[in-house]
Amino acid sequence: MRILVTGGAGFIGSHVAAAYIEAGHTVFVLDNLSTGNIRNVPSGGDFVEGDITNRSLVSIMLQGNGYTVVDLGINCSTDKFMLAIEEHKPDICGLSAMLTTTMRSMQATVAEVKARLPNQLIIVGGAPVNKIFADKIAADAYGVDAMRAVDIVNDLLHSA
Repeated sequence: MRILVTGGAGFIGSHVAAAYIEAGHTVFVLDNLSTGNIRNVPSGGDFVEGDITNRSLVSIMLQGNGYTVVDLGINCSTDKFMLAIEEHKPDICGLSAMLTTTMRSMQATVAEVKARLPNQLIIVGGAPVNKIFADKIAADAYGVDAMRAVDIVNDLLHSA
């Protein structure tokens, strides 16, 4: 099992991470090092410097699992998104919304991608997004958090 331990460079988090590693799990340690210390991260754990509120966490976790990620940043227009797909030809595309006001543009982007490239795999997520919305906009998958997003990408790409 893959486990994400937040605050894993602190006293308690490092002991939790060590116990999971000792039990044979793959452990990702996430810590912004505001109070923790990198020396506390147990050997065998994959350290990711950052904060759980970091919007790039999915990118970081995917890269940590061997995927190449092209991050288009925030406020990405549908046109910019389509150009990036044409240039990079990704196996899967991901979109994230942090505010309910951006969900409408997510819906428009997914609709445009599916209209031009019906077989393009798309995963969506973010704070206001849920499975019902993902299904409504015809996304292929919904990632509730970074760890599950990695599992979903693995599943989508290995079943395609």
